[in-house]
Amino acid sequence: MATDMHPLEAQFQNARELLRAGRAGEAEVILRRLQKRAPNEPMTESQLARALAKQRREVEARYFAERAGASKLADAVEEAAYALAELGDAKGTIALLERAVALRPTQSSALCSLAIWLESVHRTDEARETILRAHQVAPKDPGITANAAMILADTWSLEQGMELLRAARVVSPESSSLHYALAYFGNFSDRLSRDEVFAEHRRHAELLAARVPPSEPIRRSGPEGAERVLNVGLLSPDLHETAVARFLEPIVREHDPKSVRYVLYPLTSKRDAMSERLRGWCEGWSEGAMQSDARAASAIRADGIDILIDLCGLARGVRAGILLARAAPLQVTYLGYPNTTALRNVDVRIVDSLTDPPGAEAFCTERLARLDPGFLCFAPSSAAAGLSPHGPAINGSVTFGSFNHLTKITPTLLDLWTKIMNRVPDARLVLKASALSSRGVRERFVKSIEERGWAARVELLPHMSDIADHHRAYHRVDIALDSYPYHGTTTTCDALYMGVPVISLAGDRHAARVGASLLTNAGVPELVAHTPEEYVEKAVELAGSVSRRGEYHATLRARMMSSPLGDAKAFARRFEEMLRTIWREAATGGRD
Repeated sequence: MATDMHPLEAQFQNARELLRAGRAGEAEVILRRLQKRAPNEPMTESQLARALAKQRREVEARYFAERAGASKLADAVEEAAYALAELGDAKGTIALLERAVALRPTQSSALCSLAIWLESVHRTDEARETILRAHQVAPKDPGITANAAMILADTWSLEQGMELLRAARVVSPESSSLHYALAYFGNFSDRLSRDEVFAEHRRHAELLAARVPPSEPIRRSGPEGAERVLNVGLLSPDLHETAVARFLEPIVREHDPKSVRYVLYPLTSKRDAMSERLRGWCEGWSEGAMQSDARAASAIRADGIDILIDLCGLARGVRAGILLARAAPLQVTYLGYPNTTALRNVDVRIVDSLTDPPGAEAFCTERLARLDPGFLCFAPSSAAAGLSPHGPAINGSVTFGSFNHLTKITPTLLDLWTKIMNRVPDARLVLKASALSSRGVRERFVKSIEERGWAARVELLPHMSDIADHHRAYHRVDIALDSYPYHGTTTTCDALYMGVPVISLAGDRHAARVGASLLTNAGVPELVAHTPEEYVEKAVELAGSVSRRGEYHATLRARMMSSPLGDAKAFARRFEEMLRTIWREAATGGRD
């Protein structure tokens, strides 16, 4: 970016380095001094706005962001947008990024950021057009290519995005963003074997490890400390109303403070009613992880955390550097990601014997800790609890449904659905996904099922901002069809809670076996198919049985909530026992 107009270049650059390191207060001191010397300098004002935003001083941050954003310097306008982004102001961020692009149409970084923010507010077609424009402007920029792949995947063009990534990696083989995207999106693809997906995770992790010096060891307490209260940190970008929070709630709400002391470490500034509930159930809440990786790791170490549980894995929002820096004596990954992280210093991954049967160790770098009978426990939303489950089954045509992320709807799955729809010729299928708010996505999807011959029998539902409307939509579905090879998790639990049976096809990897775990633990293992043919047969048979469907609609909610999948108190005890076991093993130098 252009910075040649600054009178004290070295100080300005120092302030920017401090900002990047998460030292916003120190950066502010320097920027204030520069701003006094040159009161109308837009780049200084934009950086001051960012420093103030990082300190949550919204009024002052907005003042300087507005001043910088009104300038004719594209770089300053773009930086001012990032200050508003820090404050969570999507509308203001988009407006300033659009202005930066108008000032300099080839501003690839602004184009890329604009695409990301447009997608965040469900302006999906514009996001796709904008990111492809950014990629056209800067085709060799790995970060832009990775973001292009992300938006292409989100707009139902996964394989097109994967092709971009593979071509870019030939040119930039040392780009961590490309390796990361290939690992992450490999989970969704029906073209990759589990060996290939694991290899991508290993490549990504090895590249990161080569760039980060070995961490300082942390002294673990010996056997004498194995039975004391454990200080457990929960590290996540999802400590607000998210899918992850629905499964975290039972753990913290029902925990025994005489056994475990939980400290929450949010990775974003987003807060809502769920954040406050989670905070109220835990003994600690720290903003310490919202700094640079090194400072975040130091803050967690200073808190005396025994076990740090990463709830993100390689999902979006990952902060691998904190784990690589060894923030706690024992580091565990759980819940938020359906695969190994392959990261150095991630010691344990919590799964169960259904998601990861014997032999799964060959496809992960962490030690597997199997939390049986199931590694998840679900807390329904208050909105769902206020709604009745599905009504009684009736004779007549059946409606299948899938409310999973559209990226999970693969060609393999569509072929299976085609067989089901052909076998049940009067059936309909309701699909609900945020991406279906996009006209372009709908057109691509409809074209695909037109080629398979049943487009007239499909209803496409877009994003629903009201969570009660989302749950109410299950009343329109008689039988839910799980995605493949990446199963649904929250969607499956929501369906069961709303009285809708789910047919799931178990595969050969964790992502393709979560449905088997959820359904088995909910007490309905008969809904799990083990071959593609069985998946079709189970869907067809259930469609033809009014009595079976009626029984599921009437009993699923109660069965689920009294099962291991819904019994929060029992699960919290098992989870704490699991933590105690892995801590004891670490303290004594081996397994019991």
